Amino acid sequence: MVVIRKLILGLLKVFLLVTALLALVAVAAWFYPEKFLCVDSGPVSADVLVVLAAACMNGPCARRNCSSNTPPHASSSPARAMT
Repeated sequence: MVVIRKLILGLLKVFLLVTALLALVAVAAWFYPEKFLCVDSGPVSADVLVVLAAACMNGPCARRNCSSNTPPHASSSPARAMT
């Protein structure tokens, strides 16, 4: 009975220690996020520029930028042509 009590108390101490350590890491990450999120790998140069854009299929921009009389949902994209 004494051995089981010591085992339970030992496991409880380990659990509390791990919980306290995780709480300290969480507090440090909250106050110093750049240390956790930013990784500097030294000087780099970009060879490619990626520009992301969204197609306006509905609304006023679709009607304003329409070059033909086709409705905005009639697309000539390959994905639509296959269906």
